[in-house]
Amino acid sequence: MHLRVRAGTGVDHFEKVLRGRVPAPAGHDRLDPAAGDRPTAADARVAGLVPHFAGRLQEVVAADPEVVKFCQFYQSRLDAALKAAGGDEYRRRKVEGDFRPYVQAEVLGLDGVQYDSGTIAVTFRADGVEYRQTLAAVPATAQLLAEPPTARCAVTGQTWPAACLADCAATGRPALRHRLTRTTAGKLALPEQVVTCSQTGDVILRTEATVSAVSGAVVRADRAVRCELTGDAILPAEAAESAVSGRLARRDRLVASAVSGRLGFPDEAVVCEASGRVVLRDEAVRSAVTGEWFAADRLEPSAASGGRVPPGTAAAGARRPDGGGDAGRAGGGPPGGGAGRRVGRLGGAFATPGG
Repeated sequence: MHLRVRAGTGVDHFEKVLRGRVPAPAGHDRLDPAAGDRPTAADARVAGLVPHFAGRLQEVVAADPEVVKFCQFYQSRLDAALKAAGGDEYRRRKVEGDFRPYVQAEVLGLDGVQYDSGTIAVTFRADGVEYRQTLAAVPATAQLLAEPPTARCAVTGQTWPAACLADCAATGRPALRHRLTRTTAGKLALPEQVVTCSQTGDVILRTEATVSAVSGAVVRADRAVRCELTGDAILPAEAAESAVSGRLARRDRLVASAVSGRLGFPDEAVVCEASGRVVLRDEAVRSAVTGEWFAADRLEPSAASGGRVPPGTAAAGARRPDGGGDAGRAGGGPPGGGAGRRVGRLGGAFATPGG
């Protein structure tokens, strides 16, 4: 760039022509004039041709030693004259007018090449699917001002612009968008990281699913229940509640009562000593003497006690010569039956109820 510079005061001035360089924008390659280039229109505004031109002009002028020396000389004279003038306002104004330095600059011409830079949209295909990428470039030099960030596709193993990729919601690994599977909730994931819920038909992440320990069916984790006996995840249809405690468990791990068909946990069932049948504890009574369990429907009425006793003990108790009856016999009490312990609604002095 060529400049006419005028440095002066109220009593002196000088002019000179300066030449300065306007550097290319940061990151741009140098572009020299070519034979076919056309001159820029004569009435073009410099500020429209060179971004931030005013700042660069000031730098060129301020770096010229003659301009600097002239301004320093008269600034020194101004400081001395103001000091001598003291508080006299008239003298101070005259001194300011005479010695205050100024600098003016006028652009005479510019040598160089004007070119455009901007963004270009590039369209390309991956596996036949079209993608678009925007690039900052200088068409005149075929220069890319900034290459787009890239990443490796976890499916193809190839490197692509990052804008064409998306992260798998399950693993965080990037892949081409069309190579990912969209879940019902709108998440993108690698194909091997998604499954279909057998209950709802929703496409979900593997991390959001669980597998039934009974049937192997895949379901959303919030659609499964937990077996309180084994800790397994199971489908609601594969579970049942204990009729004794209300706890939930795998239906195939519960015990069914031979009397009522009611279900319970294994530790909530007993075997009737009289019939060998499995019944729930709340359907049986336990002998206070032997600890044996008997189904409630197997108890027999006792003429001696008026209650119900295990089978075979009522008649034996009635034949006892000591008068203790079946209470002493089944309950294990002393002769006369006076010390027989009466616990339980069904067992009288002979048994304790289940539970």
